[in-house]
Amino acid sequence: MATVDSRQRLSDQQWQQLFVRFDSSVQTVQEFCELEGLSVSNFYRRRALAVAP
Repeated sequence: MATVDSRQRLSDQQWQQLFVRFDSSVQTVQEFCELEGLSVSNFYRRRALAVAP
């Protein structure tokens, strides 16, 4: 699995793909973010925005 370059800005579609991969994994948010090169706070922020009306 490729990690995300922290300097790269992800599109909404890329975030959605990350969330789908996370939901199908058995990893904690911390573990998933470490493997993907994401910050936990950014993961939660983007996830909240993705489900917002």
